[in-house]
Amino acid sequence: MRASKRHRPAAKSISYLPPGVDLSRLAERARYVGSPEHKDTPSFAGQPKPRADATICDRSFIDKLLQLNSWLRSALTSGAVGAPWEGDFPRYVWFKVIAGCRCPLPV
Repeated sequence: MRASKRHRPAAKSISYLPPGVDLSRLAERARYVGSPEHKDTPSFAGQPKPRADATICDRSFIDKLLQLNSWLRSALTSGAVGAPWEGDFPRYVWFKVIAGCRCPLPV
């Protein structure tokens, strides 16, 4: 059998937690900072520098930093996280709003 070429877990899938991770404490420390590479207008992330291959964030979130932080912390607390981990934090965190239901969900 041939070895897989994949060296890290598949993106967009909930994965293991490293030993000793306390998601509640992690959520308390977390804050959303955004990326200018996913913006096409000035925002809390700074001046836009969109990459050609990057998805542009919804402009309606430009003045919603408090809401974004709340969703991030809710998703972390519930374990809707995915590897790889970069330092203390997961690379991927999911939160989805569906018809008024605000729930941490994998996409």
